[in-house]
Amino acid sequence: MLLAALEHLTQNHSGFGAAEAGVMQDGSMDVSCVVIELKPDSLDRVKAWAEFILDNRDDAIATLENEGVTIESFFLLKIESKDYLVGYMRAKSMERAHEVVKHSLSKVDAYHQQFKNGTWAKGIKSELMFDLSRVQDESSIA
Repeated sequence: MLLAALEHLTQNHSGFGAAEAGVMQDGSMDVSCVVIELKPDSLDRVKAWAEFILDNRDDAIATLENEGVTIESFFLLKIESKDYLVGYMRAKSMERAHEVVKHSLSKVDAYHQQFKNGTWAKGIKSELMFDLSRVQDESSIA
C-alpha cells in the first residue's frame, strides 16, 4: 500500500520520486516514509479505509508477504487544520514490491487504490536520518 502511495505521488506530483519520499537502503532492507496531505473532508473515508484494512487483515498481511514487506504502518495527524497520513514501510526491495503491487489482484490493493485516488492531495518530502533495528537479518523474514 505504501509502495502504491509512492507510485501515485511520483506519477501525480512532478519531482516527487521514491528517493524524495524517504526510500533508503539500510544495508539489507529498503526503508520508506511518506507524508501525505489529505484532501479536505476526507476523515470519514480515512477511517473507513483503516477499518477495511483491519477487517481484511489476513488479505493485507498476505499482500505484504507477496511484496516482501516486513512492516507497513500509517499514522493520521492534523497540523494547522490540515489532515495528513504518515506511512512507514520496510521491504526487502521497494522495486520488487512495486512490481508486485502493479499486478496485484488483491481486493485490499484495489480498495487502497480507490482510497488514495479519492483522498490524497499531495506528498511531502521526507529524509531518513537513521534507522536502527535489533533484528540481525530482517531480510530473511521478508
